[in-house]
Amino acid sequence: MEIDAIDSVFAKLDQMEVDNDIHSESSVNSPNNYAKPESFKHRVDDISIKVEKLRQRVDAIELSSTAESSLAVKHKEKNIQSILKKQQLDIQIIKKKQQQDAWEAAAEKRMQTLMHRFGSIFRQIRKHQYGWVFACPVDAERLGLHDYYKVIEKPMDFGTIDNRMKANEYKNVREMCADMRLVFENAMKYNDERHDVHVMAKILREKFEEKWLNFFLKLLKRKVLGLGDACSSNVKM
Repeated sequence: MEIDAIDSVFAKLDQMEVDNDIHSESSVNSPNNYAKPESFKHRVDDISIKVEKLRQRVDAIELSSTAESSLAVKHKEKNIQSILKKQQLDIQIIKKKQQQDAWEAAAEKRMQTLMHRFGSIFRQIRKHQYGWVFACPVDAERLGLHDYYKVIEKPMDFGTIDNRMKANEYKNVREMCADMRLVFENAMKYNDERHDVHVMAKILREKFEEKWLNFFLKLLKRKVLGLGDACSSNVKM
């Protein structure tokens, strides 16, 4: 629109120049011929001013268009950077998930190794010559132990541990070890240290701890486990 207006102004200027030539030739003898050049100059100046204003408006439009184009480019660059940043974040999340899955898989494998070994040690202790004493829950009523459940808050025996293992009730090997130790602790707590049951419980507890610690030390030597996976009263758990 603006450019068309400029072209129109220049066309008028061209026409005015033609008209001026015609008037110059035809008005030599006219008494008012001395005034027409000034009138023409005034019209030319007026049109020049309009042309300049039109050019300024065109420059402003071009500048505005350039600014809008620059903003559009910056907006696109910002969108691209945002997409790249999101992709990088997604990649980091995926890597962390993969690392977490790998860690959980390794931890599960270690736990299975420990639980399997616990089962082996448990069977050895259970088959010991004193194992039969702790094979079943204490029948306090039949044995006349009227204060047993007042002294022992949580009874435990090998049979109960075995049933829980078969039912997969244990979440980790620490729970297994805790129940195993509870069997011996209950017997030693209720019975006097000179009582046969107390002595047998103490002997089996020592054998269990010895076997478990030896197994644990072998694993450490092979660099299979860390200290946090141990299940021994002599090592951090």
